[in-house]
Amino acid sequence: MLVLFATSCSNVNNKLEKMVPNYAKGVVCVKVPQLIELADVEKDGDISLPASLKKVAEASPKSQLCNLVKDMPNSGLDLRHNFYMFFTDKVFRSVSLLPVDDAHKVKTAVENFTDQRFTEMSGIKYIANEDSYYVLNDDVLLVGTLNRIADAKTALGEAARILDHEQQSLFKDNADAKQSIKQDGEVTAYLNMKDIDNVLSGNKTYRMLVQKMPLITIFTESDIQAMTLCVDFDKNTANIKSKFVVNNNSDYVRLLSAIQGRPSNTFLKAIPNSMECILSMSLNGASLAHMPQMQQISQSLSKVPQAKSLNPAGIISAINGPLAVGVSRDPYLQGEWNAVVAAQTSSPTTVLSHLIDYGKSMGQAPEKWGDDYIYQYNNKQVNVGLKDNVAYVKMLDYEQTEGYAYEMPDVRDFFAKYPFGVFFNIKAGNTAGFLNFGISNYVDGTGFFYTAHDTDNAALVFLEILCSLSKPSSNSNGDDDDVDLNAITGAGDYMQPV
Repeated sequence: MLVLFATSCSNVNNKLEKMVPNYAKGVVCVKVPQLIELADVEKDGDISLPASLKKVAEASPKSQLCNLVKDMPNSGLDLRHNFYMFFTDKVFRSVSLLPVDDAHKVKTAVENFTDQRFTEMSGIKYIANEDSYYVLNDDVLLVGTLNRIADAKTALGEAARILDHEQQSLFKDNADAKQSIKQDGEVTAYLNMKDIDNVLSGNKTYRMLVQKMPLITIFTESDIQAMTLCVDFDKNTANIKSKFVVNNNSDYVRLLSAIQGRPSNTFLKAIPNSMECILSMSLNGASLAHMPQMQQISQSLSKVPQAKSLNPAGIISAINGPLAVGVSRDPYLQGEWNAVVAAQTSSPTTVLSHLIDYGKSMGQAPEKWGDDYIYQYNNKQVNVGLKDNVAYVKMLDYEQTEGYAYEMPDVRDFFAKYPFGVFFNIKAGNTAGFLNFGISNYVDGTGFFYTAHDTDNAALVFLEILCSLSKPSSNSNGDDDDVDLNAITGAGDYMQPV
């Protein structure tokens, strides 16, 4: 009996994989049976969601993700098999392939969610809801989000070709994609980085990330061929592994070889432990200053009278380790933010003097408070100072009484290992989790997600966070399931002023 069940699951998964066309730019596989087992929500064959997850999911009634989670027990979807999502630059920007167990239940659930009724064209049952198409047959629910405006005939024609797997599958001749999806983790992915930037540019979340953290374009707009990802959950943790498929002679490798410095955690002595996002890149400032892009920036700044005293080329050249940013929302004032920039430098006193001279050129003579120089900017206090060999600029809406991130063992150990790293303390409603991700060389990335308490279930906390952050778009532009970065403490608009 077990053999027959395993064979059936394999056949369904193989059928869904054949529907992923060879023009897909990336694909994500969610191994639902493994997630359900780890989340411990199945009792005697029935799915029973905890009250906390239901409450979070019900708070976003227009979110596809939240409704999928909330209605999971009675959705009619076949939870014994994998779910797939892929991205394209053709008719659909993204397509989800969800196996069906009870077509009538699925039909009812989709109609309730969209407040529309399925109609039929050329034998295809569908609902067109804003820029999403729901196409249903006895075996699969296809949910496609349009790249651009298209009529029903065009959209349904594309859906039919996918469901009938008329195109050659992505996995047929792409060994990297096939191997990536078959990894043991509960969530696996393969992204063709050469084309994924064009696909992601239509996504609101990605556009916001690039606007706030343009350094990520080093990876998305480079000549990296592909990226693989595997998220492997345990009870209260999840391990994240990624790998870049890249030529050793690529521009990406040459760029990182030139500018990458040695990792260090000393900069954490200047980052308050209230910062809930910390992003660090260890740089060889002398090499970075000679990059054509940096020389161009320096030349542009040199034309600004006040910036001459700042000497940006000199400051950059002096960096010999991490350049880091810490950000978080103000705990008391809605819409306000706190931020810290810190850089490990070989000439800390020289860098500090440049910053002080720049402040004076802007018409501000600083006040001295302890070891800090105090300025005012937009009615906020700005502290400039040194901590060992780290120069920092703090903009806080309160008098700092808490300690520093260096006193947090997990964070301190993490940044000591990785020249490129990011740490998130994610707070969404009453749910909290921690995520770090670092790149140790040009190829391998390693991350770790863990819960605030040892008794928490990592898979459930992860789902609660995703649902908490999944906010429906107010302009109905099809990005209903984009993560609301402003709901993540320390992200969103708070990178801009830094």
